[in-house]
Amino acid sequence: MEVKSYTRFHVDAVITEASSDYKWRITGFYGHPETHKRYKSWHLLAFLNNQFQLPWLCLSDFNEILSMNEKVGGANRSQLQMDGFRGIVNYCGFHDLGYVGSDYTWSNMQEGDNRICLRLDRALASPEWSARFKGMKVHHLVDSTLDHCALL
Repeated sequence: MEVKSYTRFHVDAVITEASSDYKWRITGFYGHPETHKRYKSWHLLAFLNNQFQLPWLCLSDFNEILSMNEKVGGANRSQLQMDGFRGIVNYCGFHDLGYVGSDYTWSNMQEGDNRICLRLDRALASPEWSARFKGMKVHHLVDSTLDHCALL
């Protein structure tokens, strides 16, 4: 593994498989926690997209949802916010790997009518990455003491 770049919002690396010399890319990503600065996250992903032409896996906490069906409780999410995220997913040619487990990866840890749950964490991949690693699924591992699920 060779780390190519990093900031407090990402780590981008190229993996070279020893047995075959096959190269692919992995990016751990963290979407800006402030909604009004989230566009900076999408600009970073666009920049990273243009750095290498390798099969690509990008995962972690994007701090955004793709649609309202990824949210329960609280006020409606801004359509503009979701459109921004969906736009960069499409721009990068990503598709969601899907998941096994809970539908939501984040909770405000409250109960009853005050509870809010969202799917903020996910794994996105390029078609080339998915073709190489067929059938990969993300498992949402719930821990009752954390507000986020771990991704496996």
